[in-house]
Amino acid sequence: MIQRASSHYIVAALAVSASTPCGAQVTAVDAARRSLAKAESLYSLAATHSLDSAYVHMLAANAYVLEAGDSIARGTRDGVAKLHASGAATGSWTPVRIEASSDGSEAYSYGYIEVRDTSSGASKAVDVGGKYIAYWVRARGGQWHALALIRNFQRHVEPGPLPSQPRSTFRGPANDTATARAAMAAADRAFSTYASAHSVADAFANFVAPDGAALSGGPRIAVGRDEIRASLPPTGEIALTWAPCHAHIAPMGDLGFTIGTSERRAAPASRPSFSKYLTVWRRVESGDWRYEVDGGNSAPGRSPACE
Repeated sequence: MIQRASSHYIVAALAVSASTPCGAQVTAVDAARRSLAKAESLYSLAATHSLDSAYVHMLAANAYVLEAGDSIARGTRDGVAKLHASGAATGSWTPVRIEASSDGSEAYSYGYIEVRDTSSGASKAVDVGGKYIAYWVRARGGQWHALALIRNFQRHVEPGPLPSQPRSTFRGPANDTATARAAMAAADRAFSTYASAHSVADAFANFVAPDGAALSGGPRIAVGRDEIRASLPPTGEIALTWAPCHAHIAPMGDLGFTIGTSERRAAPASRPSFSKYLTVWRRVESGDWRYEVDGGNSAPGRSPACE
């Protein structure tokens, strides 16, 4: 664990990073992006000493943590326990994209992570790469905490900057956040229905925001409709259905996320495999909901992951 003095430094530094930059030209979204970038940098720096300590400070009290092969954890204590079970003692990560709600109170980020797996002993430590998505909320004091986190590790990862994509435009605040939350969850269900009626690749290509991304199983994060479509199996090769069991909406009703479980079959009569997912959604100019980033990992079954 990080020494107590270092932990105090993290908290103090995060409070400084939470302050809004001066200048009339700085919008709430711009200020939130800059503030969160600083906060993530500090959390990542802390993780180079101890992942556990970094996540204790980083996770919100009611956070959702989606770790491969396990059910969804809820809360800081259970979340850190799930993350600790991976065997990684230290690590670091770099966001390649940070975007915020229109009032700057909530945001999301995704990027690349590397951890040192010491589960077989320090002398046999192995560096493992992966990708992550985090959805962030801002506390009253201005500090950023992760309300949802998913990590995917794989043998081969090629971190790099994102290709240039058109930015999503979005509508102003919703008058009723409850209605907006229901509409976002309905969009997720319609997303699954479209995949069943057409194909998984068509669904992911048609429901993505103009600048949307997917963690994908490839070495790099897939960005944009064409890359995402190419990263998925051809039409008819797999059947994938899913449903959200948790949905969260930002106060302005323009950004949020869904969490759920999915069932995959390689053939109609084949035995299903289960996974869980985190999808970040944006309400775009048309008023429709489109996903900004999506990622999933394995789950022990359909129901346990959402309990």
